[in-house]
Amino acid sequence: MLCKSFLRVIVEAQQLKESTVKEDHTPWLDATGGYAKDMSLRDYLAAQAMQGLLASDVHANMYEFARRAYAVADIMLEVRNATQ
Repeated sequence: MLCKSFLRVIVEAQQLKESTVKEDHTPWLDATGGYAKDMSLRDYLAAQAMQGLLASDVHANMYEFARRAYAVADIMLEVRNATQ
């Protein structure tokens, strides 16, 4: 009984996602499945930097990781803009 209920929830969630996502089909949709519609390039770069920081031997609290990740993203955007 639990499995059927769980499967029904999954199917309904997928149907809801499909019904809301099809209205705005853009390139980000193909890359993210629709979950990062409001994510900026800066946010994306910070998320990638955060993954690297978390996988490293750096020891810091989460706020410091976030500050460092956005600092890396800002530098990457600065270099990107300077080379264009």
